[in-house]
Amino acid sequence: MLLNFFKRPLPVVFSSIIVLAILLWLQSFITNQLVQFSFDKSQMPLYALLTQLFNGNNYIARIVVFAILLTISFYLVHLNSKHILIKQRSYFPSLMYILLASSFLPLQRLNPAIFACLLILIAINYLFSLNEGNNPLDNLFKAGMFVSLAVMFYLPVFIYIFLVFIAVGVLKTSTFRDYVVALLGFLTPWFFYFSYQYLVYDNPLAPFHIIDDVWHSGRTTMDLGPLFKIYCGFIGLLFTVATLFLLKSLSNQKIHIRKYYTVLLWFVAITIFTMLFLPSLSIEMAYIAAFPVAFFVSNYLLNTHNRFWRELFLITMFAMAIAMQFF
Repeated sequence: MLLNFFKRPLPVVFSSIIVLAILLWLQSFITNQLVQFSFDKSQMPLYALLTQLFNGNNYIARIVVFAILLTISFYLVHLNSKHILIKQRSYFPSLMYILLASSFLPLQRLNPAIFACLLILIAINYLFSLNEGNNPLDNLFKAGMFVSLAVMFYLPVFIYIFLVFIAVGVLKTSTFRDYVVALLGFLTPWFFYFSYQYLVYDNPLAPFHIIDDVWHSGRTTMDLGPLFKIYCGFIGLLFTVATLFLLKSLSNQKIHIRKYYTVLLWFVAITIFTMLFLPSLSIEMAYIAAFPVAFFVSNYLLNTHNRFWRELFLITMFAMAIAMQFF
């Protein structure tokens, strides 16, 4: 019953998702507690600029982050409508992303990963547009550029430039020029930043010092609690089931849909590698990891014929996401 309600593309579902998001963030808005992360001390240029703009006003900052969360969640719906990753037109990917990204209270605050996530999603939209054959070089340049802008918020996402290179080979017949254009798009924001540091401060090496400082800032350590670990285990199980379901049904999909999911599978692999081996990240990476999981789980829950399991999975996900707001 819960699934049947949320899978419909109706205004009441849209409104319900927003209300649910507000409820999941309500405790953070009321208490205004702030857990310290390593990115509070070591910041990339655009995130440092953002923190200066808010000037310590955590309440306003949290409202902006909440607005970005909603923007990302409904941008997933836009991606699905444009590229038809899931056959059904619904707000379900938005629901999944909000449940996944809102579960951990300490992350309901200003952080660089959520801004980087939005920029990475825009880059992926440009990558998927390569399959349409319109202005491929322009799309590649923009994809590289938006990944670069994401890095200026959150250093660990630099690794997604490799996703851009991989996507070129997956989504189109690639040439050397394609890779050069994508790389130029990635380097362009940094060219302007280096130029700014040189012309204004006569310090062209400043970006290297900032990157070195962030890279060695270390991971934030905290007691996540048993419920969070159980929730992560449950999401891991659900994602595994959803991935196996996808792989089993992928041969029946259209060629361009297979290519899109191949890119997303590479995204998952790169994200896992990043979370395991890069030193300068912590649990905030969940904002970025949540979006492919939202697509895979949505595809499974909307298309599997086993009503019992899909309702059980969704109800459990709701119950645990709500419980984590209090325990």
